Amino acid sequence: MARNFSNLVTYMGSDPDLTPRLRVRSGSDPRKKRSLSLTGFTLIEILVVFTVIVFLSVFALTNFIDFSATRIEGAAKRIQTDIRYIQQIALAQQRRTRITFDAGTDSYAAEMENTPNAEDWTSINDPLTRQTFQVIFNTGDYQGVDITGVTLGSGDVLIFDEMGDPYTDGNVALVEPANIVLNGTRQIQITRETGRVQIV
Repeated sequence: MARNFSNLVTYMGSDPDLTPRLRVRSGSDPRKKRSLSLTGFTLIEILVVFTVIVFLSVFALTNFIDFSATRIEGAAKRIQTDIRYIQQIALAQQRRTRITFDAGTDSYAAEMENTPNAEDWTSINDPLTRQTFQVIFNTGDYQGVDITGVTLGSGDVLIFDEMGDPYTDGNVALVEPANIVLNGTRQIQITRETGRVQIV
C-alpha cells in the first residue's frame, strides 16, 4: 500500500497541474497517514479586511446623515439657477417671465407672457427635459425638501420684465429682498431692482 501511495506522489509530482493539490509534510514518515495542507487567511489579512469594512461603514453612515442637508443645498442651487434662467429668458425674448411658487405642493412653475402686458401667459419649456417647466420638491431626488416660506411682496409670484428687473404679482416692484425658504434652514434671496439671486 505504501508503494501505491509513492506512485501517486510521483505521478502527481510529474504533472504540473496536479502538484499544488497534494502536499506531503516534510520530515514525515511516508508510512504514516499523509495529510493535505489547507490554505486560509492569516490574522493580518482578516484585520485589514475588517478595518476596511469599518472605515467604509463609517464613511457611508456620515454621508447618509448629511444626505438630507445635501438635498436641501441642491434644491436651493436649483431654485437659484432656475430664477436666473427665467430672468435671462426675459432679457433675451424681451417679454415678461414669471415663476409661481406654491408652498402647499412644494413646487414652482415658470411661464412667459405671449403678448406684452396682456396677462396672457404660457408655460416655458425646461431646457433639460424639453417639457413644461415645473419643479416639484419632496419627491425623487428632492425627497424631504419642503418650501417652508415664500416672501415675494404681496403674493407668491416673481415676475421679471424685459429689462430683467424683478416685480411681484400686480407689477409691483420689489421694495425689499424677496425670499424663498427651504426646510426653515436654507434661504434663496432675490435682490430688489437688480434681481440678483443668492443663497444666504
